[in-house]
Amino acid sequence: MSTRIFRLLLSASLWIAFIAASNLPAQQAGAGEPDAAAVFIADPITRTAQAIDYKSRAGKTKVLFDGAALAKAASGEATVENKGAVARIEAKFTRLPDPQKFGPEYLTHILWAISPEGRVVNLGELRRDKMGEAKLSTTSELQVFGMIVTAEPYYAVRMPSDVIIAENELTKGAKDRVPVIEAKYELLKRAAYQKLANLRGLLLDLKSTPIDIYQARNALAIAESVGANEYALDALKRAEASLEMTNSPVMAKGRKKERIELARQAVLFAEDARARTVELIAKKRELEHQTITEKAK
Repeated sequence: MSTRIFRLLLSASLWIAFIAASNLPAQQAGAGEPDAAAVFIADPITRTAQAIDYKSRAGKTKVLFDGAALAKAASGEATVENKGAVARIEAKFTRLPDPQKFGPEYLTHILWAISPEGRVVNLGELRRDKMGEAKLSTTSELQVFGMIVTAEPYYAVRMPSDVIIAENELTKGAKDRVPVIEAKYELLKRAAYQKLANLRGLLLDLKSTPIDIYQARNALAIAESVGANEYALDALKRAEASLEMTNSPVMAKGRKKERIELARQAVLFAEDARARTVELIAKKRELEHQTITEKAK
């Protein structure tokens, strides 16, 4: 079967699965917003990082990564090259710890860029091999930024956890030549994912199930926990349909690549549902606060 025909069949099957999922009864939300959503709205941890100015530099700048307190053995290096509108990043790491060392909810590592204003950008997933090594080739629209590596429950997270694995640092020779700016940014408390992720008691069986499917289950559990079934049901149903398709007859043995594609799609839908839910709850709480304040005047 050609790839084009398979994708057409896959798209049709996914649409059927989505329609079926849409007809399922939604989980009844409790009174008020779920407390779980609060961990994404308030009480983050603030930390500083070294943001390096690449915009005025020609050629490549070499950056080292030192292991943080939770993973002192981890190390890495990256070359950052200013390409005008974007910065090209080639990074490689060694001795990255198994993310599950920090809890069953952590399944992967993410490389982040941090601007001087505190904006965080997910640069991509670091897939470690059995030796703890990983490589990533990516770009960033930021021209002044620092970089950190964190452990996360799935690849599409939008806010770093406080499980910091490594942080960037300039080589000794570059410190005198490259402007460094202190950047303040926010992290999601480690306890947040302990409460929200792995609610289904995931036990990893990577021989039969790709890690991507476990990430999709994590993403769905988190989205459901914050109340996406009330605030972002369409996106949640799409995530459920995509994940359900990974176990459908269409995904027969030997379709690992397509199963992974569906699982990663489920993660994106679930993360959209989570983000939308948190945004709407935050706006609702802000409006309620304004109403109470106006009545008190």
